[in-house]
Amino acid sequence: LYPSVFTSKRKIFFLSMDKFFLANPTLVEPNYQFINKKEWEKAIIFIDEFDATKESIINQLIKNSEKNAVNLIQLFCNIHHFLQNGEWQKTILDEKAENIVANMKTMFGERYEKYCKYSFKTEDTLDARQYRNFLFNDGQYLQVKENKLYYYVDEQSKVNWITTNHDNEQNKTLTEVFGNINGAIEYFVKGMAYITSVYYKSVANSRNLTYSNCLHSILKVMHLDNHSAEYLFNRILSLQTEGRVKNRLKSQSLAVRNLYSTGFKLYSLFDGDDNALNTDIMFYQVPFFPEYFLYELCSKSLVIGISATATVPSVLSNYDLNYLQMMLKDKFYQLKDYHHEHLKEKSNQLIQGYPQVKMDLIKVENQPFDYLFGGFLDDKVITSYITDFVGSIDAFYLERLTKMLSAIFDFLTDSSVQSMLIFSNQLINNHSKPNIHLFKRAVQLLNQQYFEHSYDVDSLFVTLNSQNFEKQKKQILEKLSKGEKVIIFTSYKTVGVGQNLQYDIPENTPVIQVNNRNSHSKDIDCIYIDLPTHLIARKYKDTHSMETIYRGIFQMEYLSARGEISSAQCKYFISQYFTDGNIHLDTDKTRSMNNKAIAIIQQAVGRICRTSNKNAVIKLYIDDKVFQTCDFSDFKNKINNPEFQKIIETSYKNHSFEKAEVESLQNQAVNHTLRFKNKLYHFVYNNKQWTSEQVAYWQAMRQHLLKYPTLSTEAFLELEDNYQSFYIQMPTPSKSYTY
Repeated sequence: LYPSVFTSKRKIFFLSMDKFFLANPTLVEPNYQFINKKEWEKAIIFIDEFDATKESIINQLIKNSEKNAVNLIQLFCNIHHFLQNGEWQKTILDEKAENIVANMKTMFGERYEKYCKYSFKTEDTLDARQYRNFLFNDGQYLQVKENKLYYYVDEQSKVNWITTNHDNEQNKTLTEVFGNINGAIEYFVKGMAYITSVYYKSVANSRNLTYSNCLHSILKVMHLDNHSAEYLFNRILSLQTEGRVKNRLKSQSLAVRNLYSTGFKLYSLFDGDDNALNTDIMFYQVPFFPEYFLYELCSKSLVIGISATATVPSVLSNYDLNYLQMMLKDKFYQLKDYHHEHLKEKSNQLIQGYPQVKMDLIKVENQPFDYLFGGFLDDKVITSYITDFVGSIDAFYLERLTKMLSAIFDFLTDSSVQSMLIFSNQLINNHSKPNIHLFKRAVQLLNQQYFEHSYDVDSLFVTLNSQNFEKQKKQILEKLSKGEKVIIFTSYKTVGVGQNLQYDIPENTPVIQVNNRNSHSKDIDCIYIDLPTHLIARKYKDTHSMETIYRGIFQMEYLSARGEISSAQCKYFISQYFTDGNIHLDTDKTRSMNNKAIAIIQQAVGRICRTSNKNAVIKLYIDDKVFQTCDFSDFKNKINNPEFQKIIETSYKNHSFEKAEVESLQNQAVNHTLRFKNKLYHFVYNNKQWTSEQVAYWQAMRQHLLKYPTLSTEAFLELEDNYQSFYIQMPTPSKSYTY
C-alpha cells in the first residue's frame, strides 16, 4: 500500500486485515474502504490465517464503537435545535428531500416536547451522586443492575426523573425514550444520506466534490459541536460502508435479520460530580459482526480463506461457517474429498523423513513437590527452597510450577536436545505467579548433584514477550545458533499465529531433513503445552473496562447464536459483565470453547514446525489436563503436522458434542422465535392502517406456510430471507414439534 498515492494504479495489494477494514488514505483522493471501492468488485482476495482475522475485525469494531460514542440526549437536542431554527440551502433539496426535512421537523418537534424538554436525572434513591447503569439491546432490551428503569415528568421541578418505581401509571419505561429518540436519529441519518446524495449528484461533475466533501459541507451548516458532527458523519457514511446487501435485507417485511447484520446497542447512564443536575446517557453501537462484513465481501468478490484451522467449528476462534454457508448459498465452497486427498499427498511429501525422527510425547502430571528433586537434595534444602522461594503460593500456581519444572528437569538431563519452548497462559517473568526466579533457583540447587554440568541460569532461561519482541527474538535465535542450550518462556498471546522461531543450524549439529526443501535453519526441539484457559473475556469486580464488556458481549452472543448456551444464559452472562463479572463456563461444556482451546494448542505446536530440518529427537511435554479436558474429535480427519497428530492420537476424551446438537437446535429455535415474535408484533400492531402491499405480502406468506409447513434443508436454503424467518430447524425430519 505504500506509497499510498499509487494505489489507484496498482493491481496486486498486500495488506493486513486491519488495513483492509479501515479507510485507505491515498492523499490524492478521499479515504475509502476497500470493500466499497468499485474497482475492487469481483476482485480475488486471499485471506491468510483466515480464522485469526475475525479477532482483528472485532478489535476494529470495538475501537470504532468507543470512538463514536455519543451523548444521546445532547445529540437529539442539537439536531432538533437546527431543525427548528436553521435551514439548508434550497439548492441541495429536491422535492423528496423537502418532504424528508418536513417529516424530520415534525418528528423531532413532537419527541422533544414529549421526552427532552427537561433534563433526565436519577432519583436520590438510586444513589444519584455516583450512579452507574447500563441498558443493552441486541434486538431485545436487557436491563442491568435494576430489574427495570422508568421515568416520569416532574413539571414543577422541570426534571425527567429516572426511577425504579412503577406504581404510578404515569411512569413510562426508559426503553420507550431510547427507542423513540434513537428512531428519530436513525430517520435523520437515512434522510441525510439521501440529501447528501442529491447534493453530490448536482455538484460532482462541476466541482469534482466527493460524497465525503458534500456530507461535511451539509453538516457544517448545522453548527453542531465537534463530537455530534463526527458521530453523524461516521454514521451517515457507514450506510454506504454497510453496503447494498444490508439495504436489501432491510426491505424484507418480516425477515428476522440475524444479529450478525444488526449488531447491538449499549446505553450507559452515569451520574457524577461534574453532571450533578443531569444524568449523562451515552450511546454506543456495534453496527454488525465480523461475519456480516465477510458475507458482504464474499457477495462482491472471490474470497479464499487459508488456515490450518479454517474449517474448525468454533464461533469463538473462527467465523460462524454455518451462517456464511446459509447466506452465501452456492457461493460458499469447501474443498471436496478429492481436493483433500491431493493436498494430503503433497503434505506427505513434506514429512516423508519424519519416521527417522524420534518423537516422544510426555504427559506431564502433577506430583508432590519434594518428589521432583528425586532424592538428590536433603529435606532441609528442599524445605528451605519451599520456605524462601515458593512461600505461600496457592495450589493452582504450585501445580503449574511443579509440572513445568518436571519438564525442564527432563529436558536438561537429555543431551540430545538443545532448545525448549514453554507455552503458558500467563507469561513467566519476574512478577508472574510462579515467577522466573523459582525456576532459576531450582536449577541452581540441582546443578552439581543432578545435571552433567552446571548451567548459567541467567543465560539458560529467557522470556519472549510482546515488548521489544523482535529485538528479544533476534537475541534468542542468535544464542540458539551458537549451540547454547536455551529454555524460552512465552505465552499463547505473545507467540501466536504465524510467528517464525526457527534458527540457523549450529556448527557440528546433525539434523534430519524431512523433505527435499533445502534450508539452513532448524526447528526448536522441545515444546511444553499448558492447558489454555481464560477463553472467555474476564472482567474484574468493580471495574468498567468497556473493551472487556464488548468482548464478553461478542462471545456470549456468538455462543447463543449457535445454541451452545440458551437465550436466558446469554442475558445472564452479559449482565454479569456490567456487575461482578462472575462468568462460569468450562472449556468442556461447549464445542466452541473446546475447539478454541485446541486451535490455540495447534497454533502453538506450529511454531516448532517451520522448516525441513529436525532434531533427531523431538519432545512434546503436554500438561495432562489437556487430555483430561479437551476432545480432539473435530481435528482428527484433517491434515495435521506430525507433532500435532501425535497429540491427537494420544487424546482420549469424548464429550459427545453431537449428542448436544438437539439442545443447541432448541436454543437456536427459542432465540429465533423471540426475535420473530417481536418482529411480528410490530408488523401487526404498529401499522395503524395496512397498505395494499402489506395485505398482499401477508396473504402470500400465509399461502406459502399453508402449502409448506415443513421443508427440507435444501429447499429452506433456496428461500428468500423473509420466508426463512417462518421456520426453525429440527434435528431430524419431522412433521410436528412440542414445546
